[in-house]
Amino acid sequence: DTAEYVREKLGYLSRIAVCDAFAAEQVDAIALAVAQIEKGKGFILGDMAGLGKGRICAGLQRYAKHIGKIPVFITIGPSLFSDAYRDIEDIGSYWSDGQLPEPFIFNEDGIVQKVEGETVTTLFLPLKTKETVAFCLKNEMPEWADVVFLTYSQLSQDITNPENKNQIAKYNFLKAIAPNAIFVLDESHKGAGDGNIGSNLSSLIELSAGTMFSSATYSKVPKSMMLYIPKTDIMDSKIRPNTIIYAVAENGEAIQEYIASLLVKSGQMIRRERTFDKCKIEYEYMHYGEKEKYYKELFLTQLKNHP
Repeated sequence: DTAEYVREKLGYLSRIAVCDAFAAEQVDAIALAVAQIEKGKGFILGDMAGLGKGRICAGLQRYAKHIGKIPVFITIGPSLFSDAYRDIEDIGSYWSDGQLPEPFIFNEDGIVQKVEGETVTTLFLPLKTKETVAFCLKNEMPEWADVVFLTYSQLSQDITNPENKNQIAKYNFLKAIAPNAIFVLDESHKGAGDGNIGSNLSSLIELSAGTMFSSATYSKVPKSMMLYIPKTDIMDSKIRPNTIIYAVAENGEAIQEYIASLLVKSGQMIRRERTFDKCKIEYEYMHYGEKEKYYKELFLTQLKNHP
């Protein structure tokens, strides 16, 4: 019973609560991801847009919290922190009482807001960089924080260069908590590659208690595969990573599809697509005056909230 499995693993009080929080496809993905993490592995969520990867990411964060691990959510831009928080709220938060978690935000511009119609409410403000670094230097999770929010850019510098003190402190903090943390990587292809981000992230993933990679285009380029090797059965193949990358580069989609099929077979990847054939789409066009009024009001609202 997949719904019952997810209910137990995420700490929901009933199966109805699970079905209120997640669609059927989302329940399946969460069940597969949890099963792999409990084996010490990772999971690749390759669903196309429209299937609700955000709620699945939120569900994995709730699972981490429920089993006493630290959720670490990484995405491409600080503006997406608000979207991630909305998904957390939509699944009933991390706990059954609905209490909302407090994020430890790495990005100084990572404001978490709630938008209801034309009303924008600021829920959480990030600390100043100096304060964030001070917490990171302790190499342990702040007592008041429930989850870590950051973007891939926070891992973009060379951590062997002593001049990059702030990013070294943040990296060392993540490294210290990694064995007790579950990493949820939104748009994971943005963290892949042979640059500083890919290198730093791969080390953290290898140390982590579990990782879920979320991306509809998880392996855009051959070198992207390096990110997924440490937490999948590819590591157990005894084939050198560079050999795999070379094979993908030389043979293209044929090898990528072969690797993907084996990952799916092992339960470490899933990809679903939903067709929109026969869906009726009705467009409503605003007259010029209405459009001008709409954007003027939107501009004034944003100016009021961010003077």
